[in-house]
Amino acid sequence: MRSLICLLTLFFSAHSFSQTNESYAFPIKTTFKIGESHSYEVSEIFRVDNLFLPIRSQVESSVNFHVFDTADGGYWLYYKVNIHSVKQRKDSSAYIIANLIDGIKLYVYAKNGLILVDSSIYHRTRNNVAEKLDSIATHQLFGKKTSQFVKYLQTVLKNEAGLGYLLGPLMVFETYYSSGVYKKFRLTTDGTAHDILHKSMFGGYIEKEWTRTSKDSSVHLNYVFAGDPTPVERYLKSLHEGFAVINDIKTNKHKSPPVIQYIKDYTFHIQPGNAFPSYLFEKRIIEYFFRSVNKIEMKEMLIQNE
Repeated sequence: MRSLICLLTLFFSAHSFSQTNESYAFPIKTTFKIGESHSYEVSEIFRVDNLFLPIRSQVESSVNFHVFDTADGGYWLYYKVNIHSVKQRKDSSAYIIANLIDGIKLYVYAKNGLILVDSSIYHRTRNNVAEKLDSIATHQLFGKKTSQFVKYLQTVLKNEAGLGYLLGPLMVFETYYSSGVYKKFRLTTDGTAHDILHKSMFGGYIEKEWTRTSKDSSVHLNYVFAGDPTPVERYLKSLHEGFAVINDIKTNKHKSPPVIQYIKDYTFHIQPGNAFPSYLFEKRIIEYFFRSVNKIEMKEMLIQNE
């Protein structure tokens, strides 16, 4: 009898501990339903300062994720972009970006918190986008700052993973999908930044927190990645030097820029039991000789086809 009482005590203690863990930990769901489709209204703001005359672009689009097949315990998703509107400032950068990303279609494989793009379609798409940009640069006349921005994009797209610069919404979703477990206190761990092809770029640290739960039971999550300055400088140096050569900009090879930073700050809203968030937001700040700030806001559209 005493043994039975001890077993019951252990059972209820373990059950109570499990309930406590569940109430203070939120794991990201990494499984989907075949056929489910989720669309998001997307607003992207691109800003480049310092080196250029200021560039300001805002592009409104929609992106769709459609789960169409499963393989080896993972899922194949179809990703598509449609441009809706462009907000021009005093330059043509928004028009150029919209022209390049409209109609992009990719296949991605998702499994256990890891997302990989179908490499053959990705490289074909990157080549097509780069050729389209070269054609724009050859056949259209722009002012000084837009011309510099075009050269900057050409430099970026020469990099194997450069198309990732124009695939912000997909990369925001990838960060969410791979972000693991959140708790109701801030978790700080070492981390690594990856490009669109999931190749390591540089190390840094990650902070994650389950910040609150709203009245509609939506869980609010915050995720921050900050790169370590030294490896960030090594990674960005080649991009900067390539751009400097194209634009005949002379730099001091022995002097580091006064500020080096690479920060991505995310907000996610998700209903428990869902694999797709209802809201995603990213603010990315890169500072290395020039300052680049990108913001992406994604709101799930109400109409879904499952």
